[in-house]
Amino acid sequence: MKKIIKKGLLFSSCIIMLMTPFSVNAAKSSVRGVKVTLKAVNTVKGVRLSWNKTKAKAFTVQRKSGSKFKTIKKLNGKYSYTDKNVKSGTKYSYRVLANASASNTKKIIRLSQPVIKHIGAGDLEGMTINWEKVKGAKKYEIYKSEIKGKKASYKKIGTSGNNYFSFNEKSGQPSNYKIRAVNGSYKSALSKLQKYTHMERVNLNTAINSEYDGISVTWDSVKGASEYYLYKAAGESEDFKQVAVITKINTAYTESGLKINYCEYEDKDVTDGETYKYYVTYKAGDNISKEDNTSIIIYKPYDKILNLNVGDTDESLLDFTFDGDFGTLISVKSSDEGVVYVEKTDDKKAIINAVSHGEAYIDVVYSTEYNEGYQIRYKIQVE
Repeated sequence: MKKIIKKGLLFSSCIIMLMTPFSVNAAKSSVRGVKVTLKAVNTVKGVRLSWNKTKAKAFTVQRKSGSKFKTIKKLNGKYSYTDKNVKSGTKYSYRVLANASASNTKKIIRLSQPVIKHIGAGDLEGMTINWEKVKGAKKYEIYKSEIKGKKASYKKIGTSGNNYFSFNEKSGQPSNYKIRAVNGSYKSALSKLQKYTHMERVNLNTAINSEYDGISVTWDSVKGASEYYLYKAAGESEDFKQVAVITKINTAYTESGLKINYCEYEDKDVTDGETYKYYVTYKAGDNISKEDNTSIIIYKPYDKILNLNVGDTDESLLDFTFDGDFGTLISVKSSDEGVVYVEKTDDKKAIINAVSHGEAYIDVVYSTEYNEGYQIRYKIQVE
């Protein structure tokens, strides 16, 4: 009877344990089966790891840069960790253990935050950004946000395989710029913002005008400029005075069809033999550009001078027969045929005849195999 009773008790105990819904073994199984999803991103301080909240509270962070995973941190009740002991350009693998469960393995190339060294005007036009190279970077992304109010919305404006980027920018608009290092799908944190207001340089061209009665001042228009201020000084004086405010934009096209927008001013308040200096500033937004690129020219109502005596003839000055088919005379004209008479002998040559004492101008229009309509003026002095 005793043996039968013991067997019955043992059988009853087994039934009770199987019927209990919250067994110890079942609780361990629910923790062991937790799923941890790991993410990794480059930040300013290091590689930041983060994962989802789970029933587990204890986590072990492991890292591999060689062949084996090594534990680098143990956490309790935290779901993120920044690994600061990393080197730019090195590839790391991470995983997180929660009890007996392991997260997915996350790989990342550590890329340090770029540091902008300089922002300024380019050598010729536009602007340039320079930054320190980041070890491991294959290229860089350049971002810009115009400063309008308190919010800054950054947009990528380009990429560069070097540690500099040149581009055209509107003048007068304050903007913030940032740089990001990139290697495939891996990206660094954005650099600290660098504020800059671009003001394009103005490159002046000065020349004797086509009528030879003044100086033509021209310059390419600046994107963002609303008006231009032309300044002038004469002789050795550095006392520049504003002589014009220009708002009109002209358009021209090169032989290849390239569109050029430019401004011009004809200065006829000039004296033969005098030296003149010019520079241009402009208004863009709330900013006025600084004085830059002064152009110097000596005004003469001709390009070259030739001295002759009465009765002389000259056959070399207007001889375009040299160098094959390089030049062709289109027209030649004397301002005073009583002093100087010009005889066009063929399409490549003209003879100058000194008739009487005095001076006269000869206007010549010629072409080359590359361009048509070149103009030049000679001053002929007859003794």
